[in-house]
Amino acid sequence: MHRRVTALRQKGWTFNRIARWFNDNGYPTVLGPIFKSSHVHSIFKKKRASDERVNRRYKTKLTQFRLGLMDRTLVN
Repeated sequence: MHRRVTALRQKGWTFNRIARWFNDNGYPTVLGPIFKSSHVHSIFKKKRASDERVNRRYKTKLTQFRLGLMDRTLVN
C-alpha cells in the first residue's frame, strides 16, 4: 500500500486524489468502507517515521564495561 502511495505522490498526486483512486479501484480500508485523504496521509507518514527509526545511526560511545560469569550449577 505504501509503495503505491509513494509512486502516486511522486507523480504529483494529492492525498485526496489517491484516496479517490483507492476507492474507485476497490481497495478496502482496515476499519471502514472508504478511504479518505487522512488515511492515505497516515499510511505515508507512518512508513516514513518507521524507516527513519530503522535507519537511524547512533554515535558510538565507548565506556568501561566488565562482564562476569558465575557458575551456579549444583554438583552432587
